[in-house]
Amino acid sequence: MWMLILLTALLNQLPATRLEFRNGYPIVSAFLNGQGPYRLLVDTGNSSSTVTPEVAHQIGLAPTHSAVVSSIGGDRTLPGATTLIRVGTLLTSAELLIATLPGLHRLGGNLHGILGQDFLNRSPYLIDYAGRRMLFNDDAATHAQTMPAPLPFTSINGRIAIQTRLNDSPSPSRLVLDSGASHLILYCARRCPHLASVVTAAVVTNVGSIPVRTGILHHATLGPLQFRNRPAALIESPPTQDEADGLIPAQWFQAIYVDPARSEIRLQASGRHR
Repeated sequence: MWMLILLTALLNQLPATRLEFRNGYPIVSAFLNGQGPYRLLVDTGNSSSTVTPEVAHQIGLAPTHSAVVSSIGGDRTLPGATTLIRVGTLLTSAELLIATLPGLHRLGGNLHGILGQDFLNRSPYLIDYAGRRMLFNDDAATHAQTMPAPLPFTSINGRIAIQTRLNDSPSPSRLVLDSGASHLILYCARRCPHLASVVTAAVVTNVGSIPVRTGILHHATLGPLQFRNRPAALIESPPTQDEADGLIPAQWFQAIYVDPARSEIRLQASGRHR
C-alpha cells in the first residue's frame, strides 16, 4: 500500500496530460496494468473503459466477469476485469472491458481503446479542448475557478446528463455529454424536433451502423449557454425509461469540468476552435 501512496504522490508532481485530437475527438495516453502507454479515446458518453483483445493479451488482462454494454447501435455482452489504469496524475483501479472496436477505425490507426466514465468518475476532471490538455483532482478544480458557474447534472447509467432545451420545446431533454459524438443525437418518435436541410445518413458505432435523419437544429439552450444552427441526427425510436433523450457533443465547448462527487459541471462555451 505504501508503494501506491508514494507513486500517487510522485504522479501529482507531473504536468498536465496532453491531448491529441483527431477530427475533434480527444485522444490520451494511458498506462494499463503497469504497461504502455496506450492511446485511448476519451469518451464521456461511454460508461465503460474498453480495450481491444490484442491490448488485453499484451497487458495480461484475464476476464473475471462479463457486462452488458448499451449504445445507440444496440446491446452486447463483453468480458472484463478490474485493473490499474493511469492517465496523467490519476491512478486508480477500474473495470476494463475487452472488445473489437470498429468505430475507432474511422479515426485512423494506432488507437487501442476507450477511456470511459468508470475511470473518469473517480475524481474531478477537466477536458481543456482549447489548451489540448486534461487535468485531474486539485489541478482540475483550481483551473475550474476561472470558468462559468457550475450547472447540476444527473447520472444516467454512470454518464453525465444535462438538462437541455431544444428549439421552442416547453420541457427540457436529458442529454448525455459525449466527447465521442460529432453530432447532437436525439432519440425520438412522434415528437422529434424540427430540423432544417434534412437528409438520410448513417451513424457508425462500435456495434455497427444505424440509419438516421440528419439536419440542422435551430436552437439549443443549456442553462445560460445558447447554441444555434448545430448539426443533429434523429433516431426515430423513443428512449427507454432509464435512458437519456440523446447525446450532446463535448466538441461544442472550449473546456469541460466535472465534479462527480458534487454532481456539478462547468462548461466554457466556444465556437469552432479546431
